[in-house]
Amino acid sequence: MLFRSTACDFGDPNGVDKDGNQIIIVDDLNAVKKYADDNAKLNQATIVGDSMKLSISYSGGCQTHEFKLIGLKDFAESSPLQATIYISHNANKDDCEAFLTEELAFDIIPLKEHYNSIYQGGGPIELAIHEPGVYDKSTLVMYVF
Repeated sequence: MLFRSTACDFGDPNGVDKDGNQIIIVDDLNAVKKYADDNAKLNQATIVGDSMKLSISYSGGCQTHEFKLIGLKDFAESSPLQATIYISHNANKDDCEAFLTEELAFDIIPLKEHYNSIYQGGGPIELAIHEPGVYDKSTLVMYVF
């Protein structure tokens, strides 16, 4: 079994991903289901500034894998408010069996701006993060701004 771990150079002291990977805000779950949902395991999720850092593991090694972060536009009215976030994984038909781990970063400023346009003030927001293709279980992370 091959294990590979890569790390991103986030470049910005506020944690914003320098490569421009931004969260995508969509209307509903049907819109989320239009994105790729190849298998991947979320090992860890953290917030640094306005960036979500994800440690993701998956099988592959022969193709480039693509990840997206997708958020629903509606917030769950709880205390604190909750945003539902989905990870999209496109393995590009990679059938290799190496076990890979990547450290990814996503700019979540669009989520903060969407929140501020509705609620006129700072968070916190509890983020419920779902692995690709998993709709009934999530990892919770607090986003304070």
